[in-house]
Amino acid sequence: MLIENAFLKLPELLLSSYEQKGNVEALIVNYMVTGIQMELACRSVPFAYNHVAVEKPYPGQRRKGTIYRVDLFFDSEGTVPAVSHLEQYGLKKNNWIEAKSFFGGKKTSPAKTQNNGRIIKDILRLCLFPEELQGKHRENARYILLIFDQPPSAYLAYSQRNWLKSIIEDKTPNIEIDLSTEPKSCIKSIVKSDSINAQIKIKLSKLSFEPITSTPFPVYWGQLLRIDEFFISINDRSIHYREELSDHWDKARIDNLNSVKSEFIGMLLADESDIIG
Repeated sequence: MLIENAFLKLPELLLSSYEQKGNVEALIVNYMVTGIQMELACRSVPFAYNHVAVEKPYPGQRRKGTIYRVDLFFDSEGTVPAVSHLEQYGLKKNNWIEAKSFFGGKKTSPAKTQNNGRIIKDILRLCLFPEELQGKHRENARYILLIFDQPPSAYLAYSQRNWLKSIIEDKTPNIEIDLSTEPKSCIKSIVKSDSINAQIKIKLSKLSFEPITSTPFPVYWGQLLRIDEFFISINDRSIHYREELSDHWDKARIDNLNSVKSEFIGMLLADESDIIG
């Protein structure tokens, strides 16, 4: 679909410059925006820039203090015909994309377990922060974008973690994360605590690219993960979401999603872009 097509343009866009080093997350987001704009231009969509926003605040937040923001938001309304049918392929009106870049090797990248935590934190934000409507109509698509300038094993500690190994190596990852068993270094990159009693189960659709060989440098590995189903529990609260037309949400279920979010939001670490004066 449109977002997936934009993702597959990233190798060409990334190789337009050989100067990327360190934390280049903003550059990755910019290239993804460019890819989406190219897709919209092919469809002759007027005022294409109105459909894309970076650092968009997640809905339902206060206007002061920490404001949690998504890296990239795409509103598909009016860009393609028959959106209701294309929903069968994952296209939604509201498309939330969190991006993570891993560049420059050990000298500029955080410890591998901290990188694991950064991915988990994005998963939690994507699952809990978009607002769901009552009824059977789901409007939110949730994406995680991962870009590496070396094989992912150079940046992620996944040899002993089946959930992360599945994300990187499986075509259709189904993962389970027990946060109570993760090391402190991982947990501290997610929440303001040394430990947390929480479980995450997620079903993902994945699109990826990788080079045939690792030379000449630079080369890039990319993963685009769409969250199709999730179950999250913390302490005695839990919420289950799945991409099915028969999956009806009533007020009680929406309240339950908000209660799980409230358990996390008090301890979830904010990104630098989330903090305002």
